[in-house]
Amino acid sequence: MYFNIPGPLGVREHSNNHDGPFSNKFFHNGVHQSPSQGSDGAVGDLYFPTPLAHKIANSDISAGLMCEQLSEAEFSVLVMALCQDAIALAEQRQAELQHWDAAAKKRTWIWFNSSSDELRDFLLKGIAATIVSLRALRAKDFVQYSEENINLGSCRGSVVDPEAAASVCPVDITNKRIMIAPKFCGLSRDKRNPYNGEIGDGDSQLLTLVHEVTHFKDVFGSNDNFYSTFRSIKYVEDPGIRFNADSLAAYIIGTNPRKERY
Repeated sequence: MYFNIPGPLGVREHSNNHDGPFSNKFFHNGVHQSPSQGSDGAVGDLYFPTPLAHKIANSDISAGLMCEQLSEAEFSVLVMALCQDAIALAEQRQAELQHWDAAAKKRTWIWFNSSSDELRDFLLKGIAATIVSLRALRAKDFVQYSEENINLGSCRGSVVDPEAAASVCPVDITNKRIMIAPKFCGLSRDKRNPYNGEIGDGDSQLLTLVHEVTHFKDVFGSNDNFYSTFRSIKYVEDPGIRFNADSLAAYIIGTNPRKERY
C-alpha cells in the first residue's frame, strides 16, 4: 500500500451472525471504551490509557483490494472528496433542524425515536461540531491503523483489531487523526442509488468517515453500542441511542432505512 494511516476508536466489520448489541465488542482487548460525555469537549489525562472506538463494516470485497491499487495522491483525492460530501450532507441536516418541519421531525424519529426540541438542540450542537471537524481534516490526517499510531493518539493500552475498518482515539481532539484499516478499502463509497440519488442502508466509506468523527469528545463523544444501520434502527428505543455512532452517522448523511420504521 502506498500510504500510511494512524489512529484508535474505530469501525469494525459487522457480523450478520449477531443479533443485538455488540456488548462483548464494547470491551475490546480488555479495554473498556470511554463512556460518552456528549459534546462538552471534556478531555481526560492524555497519558491515561484511553480506549479506541471502532467501526465494524460489512464488505464483500477482499480487504485492501482497492487501496492496494491507489497511489497516495489517489487516496488523498478519495478521502477529501468524502469529506466534502459529508460536509454538504451535514449542512443539509443542519438546515432541516433549523427549519424543523414535519419532514425534519420524522427523520429524527426514525433514527432516535424522538422529535423533541431538546433532541433538536442536541443534534444542532453536535452537527455544528461535526462540520467544523470535517472542514479541518486534510489528507495527512488519515493514517494507518497500527499500534504505533494508536499510542500516538493517546490511546495507549489498546491493540489493533483485525476486524476494524477505521478507528480514532476520542481524546485526540487536537490532531483528530482517523486511522484507516484495509477493510475500509473494500466498502462501497456511499451506498448512493444511481437512479434517485438516495443513500441506502448499510456500511460505506462515507458512513464510516462520519461515524469516526462523531466519536471525538468535542463532537458527539459517541459510542458503539449498536453496530450497523440495521441494528441502529432495531434498537432505536434504547434510551442512549442518540449517542450511538452508526445512528448519528446514518442520520447525518441522510440514510434511508428499511421500510419497517416508516
